[in-house]
Amino acid sequence: NNSGLLGGGRGSGKTAVLDSALRELRETHGSEKVLVVKLNGMLHGDEKVGVREIARQLCAAGDALEFSRAAGFGENVAFMREVLRVLEQGGRAVVFVLEEFDLFAKGGAKSKQTLLYAVLDLLQQAHVQAAVVGVTSRHDAAEMLEKRVRSRFSFRRILLAPPVADVQASAMFRDALRLEETSEEETAAENARTTNTRTSPKPRNEEEEGPKGVSARPGVAAENFGSYAKTFNAALDAAIATPAAREALAKVEALECTPRAVGDLACLVISRMDRDVGLVTARDIAAATQTLLADTYVKSLAGASTLELCLVVAMSRLHRFRRMPRFNFNHVENEMRAMAANDFLGDAGRAKGAVLLRAFENLLTAGACEAPG
Repeated sequence: NNSGLLGGGRGSGKTAVLDSALRELRETHGSEKVLVVKLNGMLHGDEKVGVREIARQLCAAGDALEFSRAAGFGENVAFMREVLRVLEQGGRAVVFVLEEFDLFAKGGAKSKQTLLYAVLDLLQQAHVQAAVVGVTSRHDAAEMLEKRVRSRFSFRRILLAPPVADVQASAMFRDALRLEETSEEETAAENARTTNTRTSPKPRNEEEEGPKGVSARPGVAAENFGSYAKTFNAALDAAIATPAAREALAKVEALECTPRAVGDLACLVISRMDRDVGLVTARDIAAATQTLLADTYVKSLAGASTLELCLVVAMSRLHRFRRMPRFNFNHVENEMRAMAANDFLGDAGRAKGAVLLRAFENLLTAGACEAPG
């Protein structure tokens, strides 16, 4: 039994690496020998909800298990321990994956971190074969653990950094949108299989699923897709080779060359693609890049008044020069008065406190600043 923490920035590929490792584990030992239980701190941060979700997913390990929503926290913990004991006797292991691990540990000693304690305490049992893997983007997540939880955590950490030098945005973008092309032999085999499936008798109570075109003319859909895939890939390569697309992808690569950023760009390109043509163009890539790299903070200030812009400058000065990550309205007002004494701000520098407060509330509503939760 062991536990580990998988850390890295947003989009660095933590979940992709973990899914690949779990897939390799299942291929090596068999899919039925490894049971994966996944929790997310955004959904299952409460200990009662989290333990209930674990019990629900463990019920999928056997047909004889029934999930009860009325069971309490203690009953679900006892159920977890008993199911893990039975699984260990059958040579089966459980991997607990805790996405957003820091949210389970949020609050420090004030929140008793009961869910983490209950899960990690299972690893101390001799009749349990399990592992706990936490996924987080915070590097101080392990330091947030309570003392009793920290004593049961093995502190094995794996840090993932986003690819920088060896990965190009154009290559990831091409792989994200490229369709799989089928050879003539594969297409012929698919046609023969579809034809045999179509001609073989079926029971009356068995309903045939799939597109009507495949049922009416076997093999036509496979042939059409094979030719469309080649046409789509050729158009994609031609679009990426244009100067406009290369310039747009270079901007993405310079800003954030991660699988998540390139995946978001690919989704935007597909959403802008002409459905009648069905092909990606360089204009689609350039427009999607402009949308992806648009500064939403600047857009939120597009309709701001002069007074509101001056308040934004005052807050920026507090943050950058005064080294104040948090401040209140009085700090902003005092900084505004200091700016008015040294610079000519016009009517904005002579605004009364009530007017400044109303402008400050407008900035809160617009999202230019936020109050701590």
